[in-house]
Amino acid sequence: MTVVSPAPASPPIGDFQLDDRQRAIMSRLKVVTMFVTNVCNARCETCFYWMHLNDPDTNNLTVDEIRQLGLSMPDFDHLLVSGGEPVMRKELPEIVRVWRETCNIKSVDMPTNGLLTKRIVEVVEQMLDENPGMMVTVGHSLDGFKETHDRLRGVPNNFEKTIQTIEALVEVRQRREEAFRRGKGPQPFLRLLVLACVNNQNIDEIERLAEWVSDAHDIDGMMFECLRGEPKDPELLPPTPEQFDRVIQTSMRINDKTMRRRFPEQRPERLAYIRSVYRLQRSHITKGKLPSTCQAGHNLAVLEPDGRLRLCELLDVVGDVREAGLSFPKVWFSEEAERQRNWIRDCRCSCTHCVNLGHSIREGAQINLQRRIDEAMFRLT
Repeated sequence: MTVVSPAPASPPIGDFQLDDRQRAIMSRLKVVTMFVTNVCNARCETCFYWMHLNDPDTNNLTVDEIRQLGLSMPDFDHLLVSGGEPVMRKELPEIVRVWRETCNIKSVDMPTNGLLTKRIVEVVEQMLDENPGMMVTVGHSLDGFKETHDRLRGVPNNFEKTIQTIEALVEVRQRREEAFRRGKGPQPFLRLLVLACVNNQNIDEIERLAEWVSDAHDIDGMMFECLRGEPKDPELLPPTPEQFDRVIQTSMRINDKTMRRRFPEQRPERLAYIRSVYRLQRSHITKGKLPSTCQAGHNLAVLEPDGRLRLCELLDVVGDVREAGLSFPKVWFSEEAERQRNWIRDCRCSCTHCVNLGHSIREGAQINLQRRIDEAMFRLT
C-alpha cells in the first residue's frame, strides 16, 4: 500500500499561519495607500477626510514600527502616501525608503496641495536620491483658477503657490535629466501630474484650466477625480453624467497631447488605461454599479497614520496592526476584514475612486477586453 504524505503547510508569516486561500489573497496585493499624517495646512471643502484632520491625539506609527509591519507583508508595486498633507510628516522620505527596503515597491505617488514649495522639493529630491530607479509621481491639486481654487482649498494664494511648486519641480527634473545625459547622475524617474477634484462649483472652468496648465507647464498629464465621500461643504456635488462626459473628452484630449510630448512610446497603453477608468466611473455615476467586482481588500489596502487598517479608504476600519503585534496578516484576515471583503463582493460595492477602479480593470473580462481594443486603436492614431 502506498502511503501519501500530506502536502506541507504553507510557511507562516511571523506567527500567523496562512492557508492556501489566504496566501493567494496576499500575493495579489499591489497597492498600499498610507495616510502618513492627518496634519494638514489647507482647509479643503472637497476633502472626504476632513473629520480626521489635525487630531492632536493621533499616535503615528514610528519608522521602526513601519519597518516591522513591512516585514510581515508581501512585496507590492505601488505606495500611495496621503494625508493630511504628506510633506508635513518629517520622516516621509525615510518612510518611503523603508517600504522600498521591506516590500520592494517600484513607485510612490504623492498628492500635494503645493503650499510648501521648498519642503516639497526637498522631499522629492531626497526620495529620488535614496531610491534610484523608483518612479516618483507628484500630483499637484488644482481645482480651478485662482478665485475658485483658493475658495475651495480655504487658503489665500494657494493657486500661485501650487504653480510655483509645479515650476520648481519641473526645474528639478530638467536639471537631473541634463545631468543624466552628461553621465553625471542616474536617470530621474519623476512624473508630474495635476489633479482636479471635479464638482458642481468648478465644472464650468475645468476645460479652460486643463488647456492652460498643459500648455503653460511641462506636466506629464492631468487627472480628473469626481467628488466622493462626504465633503466638508454639503452643497458640493459630483458632476452629472452629461458634465462628466465633457470631463472625459477634455481629459482624453489633454492627456493625448501631453503624452505625445512626454511619453510617446507609452501613449497607447496609458490612454487606454485612463479611458478604462473613466468608463468605470461613468458606470457608477449612471448605474450606481460597476461591471466587475472592486478589488479593495485584494489588490488594495489602506493604512491610517496610527496603524488602523482599512480595505478601502471609504469603508470602516477592520483592525489595528499595533494591537495585532504589527502583523499585517492578522488584521488582513481578521473576522471583520473577511466579513467586509465578502460584503464588497456580494453587494458589488461601487464608487468613483480612480485608484480602486484602476486596479480592478483586469478583473473584469469585458472592461479588460475593451481596454485592449482601445490600446490597439490608439496605436493607429
